[in-house]
Amino acid sequence: MPPCPGRPCGEDMRGKLQIEAGDRFIKVDSKQPVIWIVDKVLETPGLPRHARLVKETGRDSTTVSVETLTNTRFFRPVTD
Repeated sequence: MPPCPGRPCGEDMRGKLQIEAGDRFIKVDSKQPVIWIVDKVLETPGLPRHARLVKETGRDSTTVSVETLTNTRFFRPVTD
């Protein structure tokens, strides 16, 4: 499955970073590769957009800003 099914990852026409439920990422500095799946994109007025991530292999979850999630210093998309 591509990291951003049916569309390229990146910015949309309004300059918003394109992330949606189902997109998959790996944390760059992880000792053991863990695939994180975007469960939901959170939009709160006055705050940066965030994504709730869940581990592909468990029930762990975390929330990160969309800007951090799309920064290749921290995460990279899963391409297969």
